[in-house]
Amino acid sequence: MLLLSALTVPAGFHARALPAATEPSTAPRTHPALAPPPDIVTPPQPKPTWVNVTGTLSGAAPPRGSESSSAFDAAPGDNETVLFGGCLLIACPSNQTWVLANGSWHNITNPSDAPPARNSASMDYDANMQGVLLFGGDGTLGYFNDTWLFHGGRWTNLGFVGPMAPSPRAGASMTFDPQPEENGSVLFGGCVTSGLNAVCTNDTWVWAGWSGWVQLTPSLAPPAVGYSAMTFDVADQVLLLFGGCGGFLCLGVIGSTWELYSGQWWAEFPSSSPVNRTDASMVYSPKLGEVILFGGITAGFALDNTTWSFFAGTWTLLAPALAPSVRGSYALALDPTGQTPVLFGGALNTSSGNDTWVFEFPLAASIGANVSAAETSQTIGFTIPLSGGTGPFGGTVYFGDGTLGVVSGDGTQLTTTHVYTHPGNYTGSVNLTDGVGELATGTAAPVAISAGPLVAVLAAPASGDVGHAVMFIATPTYGVGPFSYTWSFGDGGVGTGASASHTYTTAGSYAVVVNLTDTHQGIASASVQETVSADPNASVRVNPTNPAAGSVATLLANVSGGTGPFNFSWLFGDGGSSGFATPTHTYSSPGAFVGHLWVNDSAGGSTSVRFTVEVGPASNPSGSTPGGSSSNSSPPLWFWAGVAVLLAVGVLGSALLVSRRRRPPPGPPASAPR
Repeated sequence: MLLLSALTVPAGFHARALPAATEPSTAPRTHPALAPPPDIVTPPQPKPTWVNVTGTLSGAAPPRGSESSSAFDAAPGDNETVLFGGCLLIACPSNQTWVLANGSWHNITNPSDAPPARNSASMDYDANMQGVLLFGGDGTLGYFNDTWLFHGGRWTNLGFVGPMAPSPRAGASMTFDPQPEENGSVLFGGCVTSGLNAVCTNDTWVWAGWSGWVQLTPSLAPPAVGYSAMTFDVADQVLLLFGGCGGFLCLGVIGSTWELYSGQWWAEFPSSSPVNRTDASMVYSPKLGEVILFGGITAGFALDNTTWSFFAGTWTLLAPALAPSVRGSYALALDPTGQTPVLFGGALNTSSGNDTWVFEFPLAASIGANVSAAETSQTIGFTIPLSGGTGPFGGTVYFGDGTLGVVSGDGTQLTTTHVYTHPGNYTGSVNLTDGVGELATGTAAPVAISAGPLVAVLAAPASGDVGHAVMFIATPTYGVGPFSYTWSFGDGGVGTGASASHTYTTAGSYAVVVNLTDTHQGIASASVQETVSADPNASVRVNPTNPAAGSVATLLANVSGGTGPFNFSWLFGDGGSSGFATPTHTYSSPGAFVGHLWVNDSAGGSTSVRFTVEVGPASNPSGSTPGGSSSNSSPPLWFWAGVAVLLAVGVLGSALLVSRRRRPPPGPPASAPR
């Protein structure tokens, strides 16, 4: 790094040397043609692109810098992208540890366990160790050859593991190879600087778990270089190596493609390949099913920002709609979902970056209501179809009425519901973010909201008797007909229709509920309280108990049960009658008079009771106690006819009597003395 201060080179660049090397001229591997048969027409497919998610990630980003090391930590419960060290503007080298998780970068540097500050270290996730493995790098006092494990948020020095280790170096390439012959993290190449020259190596090592480092001895190896791009190609099940540099000031930039399998290195000769470059990185994207390589430094210190894919032995130059600016020495790994390449920072033309990019199919989202017209009382469903992006997805739905909802989930569709409370035309929209921070928006077609239905309910009568039918009537307002009705009468009985009749068999107070649904599935409900009483029962009390002939007696009706108000009809037993609730009557002569009382309530219930009045002589007030029995019956028709006849005869007799009294008395005979 001291050498660079005296030279005009891009930020983050290295002075390195490359020993002379020749590349083999044969390639033992062939790949089957994957083009579809001529009669199959492949429809246009969306193309993946780079997306700048710097602005959508919450919190602060790591400092600007280059030559950091990164890897996806796939340990159960971790699922994060780890970034370590590098040459930062605030510290070069650095020992900061950052993780990308849950939509933001987090600085989790712990000085008590962090490795010493360094840049250009090698790092990958080792499935056997269930953690991120880090090796070597360039520090203030020289080059490292120590090995560290990052697991559960802590660093552990593995210097106690194994009898030997690769020599100190920087810019070595490392990736995990699950094939049985390797089954561990493979380390290749790397360089150390001496003056203006750098001595690079082409040795191959494997981290064999708790046995430590083991050196492989393939019969053939790539040239001795550093700063190559390397990853495991899951689709081809081989370890893939590309490019690198060496020589004076790292001017010896190569562009060869190599594969490691069965413990041997094999040269690949694809029909086309990226131009020679170094300080590039590549990663296998499970979501895309291919290896992605980006940028780097080409011959003459030229920075690059082209994107290439490698699939089935073929390099393809991609043309994404958007790409990061030209750069090298950046950090590239999979995002916290383990599906999508994520790139951070790197050496730019005149500075270094701290922007975050992902490479994926562009996220697109739309939103639509399941109806175009509804009512204020109706629950409306909204569907949010998705394409592209990397789950899980989450965002905010704006319903257009000043309220919002939150949606989240995975897959290709999200759903939510909403109830509008006021009539109007509303346009909903959604702002959605995927699992790697890409943002998408969508707008729904307007939904016309009309006033939802209301319903009122009437009971006739409002209070009734057991065994007598009650009529319930529902009256709707607003809403769109036709309407449907369901009734609950409070005693387990149900009914339908705009009006319903119900007969209660037990006295009590019942909450009657009607639910109305209109043609838009708008719902309204109303209730009424119905009080049900037992049929009336009556008894009679006379005051005084034994009235004397010619005195005034008061007759009192005691009514229990029934539904008021009540109607009363009295026959006093001596030809007299009354319709008052508490009548008075004067018996003109002594004797035992049997009377009759009829009581009708307002709900159609009735009862009657016979009673006896013992009337004593005018000079003897004593008498017997009245008595009677009650029965639930109305007076017969002949009774009312008889009463009418009696009243008519009484009126006629009274008129004759008055007429007679008004006639002058006859004069005495002529012979009578005066």
